[in-house]
Amino acid sequence: MLRPSPSRPVASALPPSPDLDDDFGEAFARAGRPSRPSEAPRRGWLGLLGASAVAGALWLGGGRTGGDERSAAAWRDHVAPLDAAFRSDPSRPIRRVAADGSVATTDAFVVAAADLDREATRRINLAMARGDRAGAGAVLASAQAIPEAPAAQADRAEAARATLTAGEHLRPGGGVYRLHLFDSCDEDGDVVEVRLDGVPFAVVPITHAGATLAVPIDPARASRVSILGLRDGEGGITVGCRTADGSSYCRTIAEGEEQTVGIAAP
Repeated sequence: MLRPSPSRPVASALPPSPDLDDDFGEAFARAGRPSRPSEAPRRGWLGLLGASAVAGALWLGGGRTGGDERSAAAWRDHVAPLDAAFRSDPSRPIRRVAADGSVATTDAFVVAAADLDREATRRINLAMARGDRAGAGAVLASAQAIPEAPAAQADRAEAARATLTAGEHLRPGGGVYRLHLFDSCDEDGDVVEVRLDGVPFAVVPITHAGATLAVPIDPARASRVSILGLRDGEGGITVGCRTADGSSYCRTIAEGEEQTVGIAAP
């Protein structure tokens, strides 16, 4: 008599029922769930794209991220009104705010007795008295506190320094007075050449920190300072001058333009 063979178990194609062992159910669920693409590469590409956009913006903007000239309080309060007045009366290119707070439109920087560099004056006058113009020029050059000129203006700065050390600006008598030049609005890379009575005196990068020039002035004769625009960072060259008398704001100067003003000494 033939006996029926025992039946083989058939694997179920259905997912495990809830009453199966939890560990087995979780393993099955993990095995059957399609994998999701990793988020990390997508986030990485987005980061690279964002960084590229920022770098491109900085490149197009010359690396600047600050505001422009017209965002400065000094532009609104002094430079813009002065520019408007200059168009109708170009004889007064300076807006002077004196130490007592009074405001006037004028044609000269004003220095006070407190601006006198007594030691430099003494040493220069001694050298000039013994006929040592080069020695006096060396003293004058060492009295300057001017940042290094950018590479594009380095040759011009060296030429100006040569006239300084040669003592070409010096006359017997008089005194050496300090004028502090600074950027009155947005610091954007402005550079000027300062000339004293028509002779190159110094190349000055115009920054918020500023540069202090020691300028020989003879009260017995009229001295003139010229500011020649060498580089305009953006929106015009905005130069301020600070002395013990107060602060002066020059009208906006274009690249290649020269503005000449007087110096009033005590």
